[in-house]
Amino acid sequence: MAGGVFLLDTIGELAALYALADVAFVGGSLVPRGGHNIIEPAQHGVAIVVGNHTENFRDIVSLFQRRDAVRIVGPAELPLVFLDLLANDAERRAFRTARRRNHEIADWGNGAHGWRTAGTAGAAMNWNPLSGIYGGVVAVRNALYDCHWLRARRLQGSVISVGNISAGGSGKTPFVILLGELLKARGLRFDVLSRGYGRKTRGVLLVDPGGLARDLGDEPLLMARRLQVPVVVGEDRYEAGRFAEARFGPQVHLLDDGFQHRGWRAISTLCW
Repeated sequence: MAGGVFLLDTIGELAALYALADVAFVGGSLVPRGGHNIIEPAQHGVAIVVGNHTENFRDIVSLFQRRDAVRIVGPAELPLVFLDLLANDAERRAFRTARRRNHEIADWGNGAHGWRTAGTAGAAMNWNPLSGIYGGVVAVRNALYDCHWLRARRLQGSVISVGNISAGGSGKTPFVILLGELLKARGLRFDVLSRGYGRKTRGVLLVDPGGLARDLGDEPLLMARRLQVPVVVGEDRYEAGRFAEARFGPQVHLLDDGFQHRGWRAISTLCW
């Protein structure tokens, strides 16, 4: 491939193209967003660099760090470390050797496509005892909803919930934007409901496209600017929906990152 910038504009392409890379910087980790998963580049034997904020995948990154299989850097160090790895074949090979030497890391890949096995996924839960506690609490909560001891509430408008079954960044927000553009092309009225992760404010707020990420969250701000439809943020997504219906009337609600919200009913649930 010739030099320059190669732009990926289709959701899902990145995982396959890691095989073409020598070094991968896994984003979302230079700022307090928690970082994205390093497993996909690891499965392709790519030298991995991340920032200091890897809270979303702390256990995985810690395991790789203990085995010298990932480099953690600050913003100032990133360009120098990245260029050094690109120029140093021996150091990149050392990353691959470190992963192959350690069965805990090697086991993350399985089969021709390197997907994680169910046994390894279960082992990941055992790295941190809090993960098991959290999983138990979620299971009890889901059982209460399944038995109708806890009841889901309804909005007047239809709800389409977009979520994922893995932690961290997996393309939910780009998918919400894509889905919103399809609804707009068909002349359907809708709004977007989001928690507004990372914002410094609290409560239910209507996103001003000209506003600030610290007040509204960067992803809701992006969706409001791209879609030019009402985007409402709130810790309680149901109350955000009620606010939207009071302001704009009943219409389709796109629920961003909604899998943990059993407290209301969705007409369609999209797993991403």
